[in-house]
Order: sequence, then C-alpha cells, then structure tokens
Amino acid sequence: MNQLAVSTGSQEADRLLAMASGDSGGTDQIRVPFLAIQYRPVDKLNREVRAGRFRIPDTDGEFVYLKSPKIRILGEYFQYRESDQEGKLINKSILMPNPFGEPRDQKGGIRCGRPDSKAMKLLEDEDAAAWRKKVVFVRIVRGVLSGEGEDADGNKRVLDNYPFQLHLKGLNFMPYENKVKKALPKSKSAATVWLDLSSRLDGSVWLIDYEVDHNTDAPVDESVVETVKVFGMMMEQENAQIESMHIDGIAQRNASDASIESTAEYLEPDPALEIEEAEAS
Repeated sequence: MNQLAVSTGSQEADRLLAMASGDSGGTDQIRVPFLAIQYRPVDKLNREVRAGRFRIPDTDGEFVYLKSPKIRILGEYFQYRESDQEGKLINKSILMPNPFGEPRDQKGGIRCGRPDSKAMKLLEDEDAAAWRKKVVFVRIVRGVLSGEGEDADGNKRVLDNYPFQLHLKGLNFMPYENKVKKALPKSKSAATVWLDLSSRLDGSVWLIDYEVDHNTDAPVDESVVETVKVFGMMMEQENAQIESMHIDGIAQRNASDASIESTAEYLEPDPALEIEEAEAS
C-alpha cells in the first residue's frame, strides 16, 4: 500500500485499506466490494438464491444477500466504461465528480470514443443504441452499508458500516438523482442520511428504489471524515493511472499516424513511371 498504508482511526476506513489487492499494472490499488442485484435464482455453484436481493462479497469472497440494506453514500463519481462483445472492460475514463468534465480515457481518447450528447441526438436510433451498449455512462456511488442478510447456505449474516460501491446505469442512472439528491433539503447531503434500498422487477430489469430514513442518526464524525478521505485517495489513485495510460495512448496514436504517413509517402506513385508505363502500354 506504500503511501496509502496509514492509520485512519476509522473502522470503516481501516477495513477499506485492509481490502487492498494487487492491480494488473503492478501497483497496489484499494478495492471496494461491489454491491449489485442478484439476477439469477442460482449462484455460480448452482446453489439456490433469491433473485432481486442485493448481494455483496464479504472479506472471504462469499456473497451476502440482503433484502433491504441501509446505505450511506460518501462519494459519487461519473465514468465512461467501454466493454468488448464478451462484456469485458477494455477502456474507461477518469472518475469525475460531476458529468460535465473532460472524460479522458485510457486509450488516449475522450469518452472512450462515444460521441457527446449533441452528436448522439443526430445519430440514427440504431447507431445511438449501439454506442450506449458499447460505452456505458455510469454513476458510481461509494459508501458504507449496514443490514441483516444471509449467505447462499442460509446462514444469517450481519454487516455493519461495510464499505461498498454501486454502479448505476441505464434505467437505474437517474432515480438516485431524482429520489435522493433532489428530494433532500438544501441543508442536507446524501452523506448526512441513511437510505433504505429496495428492488423491484420492471420487465426484465431490476430497478433500485430509495427511501430516506429520517429517523436514524447519521452524524458526520471523525470516522466518516476519514472514510471519505480514503474514497478520495481511491479516486486520485485510479485517475492517476488512467491519466498515465491516456498520455501513453496519445503517444502510441501519434506514432502510428506518423508511421502511416511515412508509409503512404513511400508508396506515393512516381508520375514519371506512370507516364512510362502508360506509353509502353
């Protein structure tokens, strides 16, 4: 962890630091468990689980399933994420605190190549849908979670101030904005309240609903402040890696363009030879 291995005095933040794992780039990176909705009625080991429950891996990698967890959001970011046909992530932009920044990506481009909103409106519906499927604009929220659930074997599990990150996209992108951020009075932010989550099936998509808990205290104490700092370090760390890859991507692109121009120049037809060949024929 090097520069990130500091004592925070916060149980939540210390847990975040303890969850650090190796990054493919050879540097250490803080990892936070993903909170998601279980779509299938069985898990990877073919054990029966309840579809529609929220799931999150514990420190051993075993999923805990919760019907209605409480969450407290301590960080919110926006990111473009590009996947290949198999659904594997192949490119992503920097994390932005709002959707209006310059989303530089790992390959030296902007928005992972996806046209901006104005250009998207000019595309045919089929082409715009293809871009939205290939490059997804995601709202990422990070915070702590509490609640009672169970594992796939039915054992009761209790999570308390457990770190999580939740990716909101598609039909789940705007409800958080409308039902939480715009619904709170100006004197409060999402960090100062607990939210009760629930899920409902809309066609083939599970949607997330939010209910603000006005009865449970959510003080902004030292542990919360320290946890927010760790999320800030996470953002800085990820963005630094992406920015470095972005610069390398630009350099590779420029080198490739220069090579193509050089080859084209070398292959440029000689007018004198063309005349000779024409006369010979």
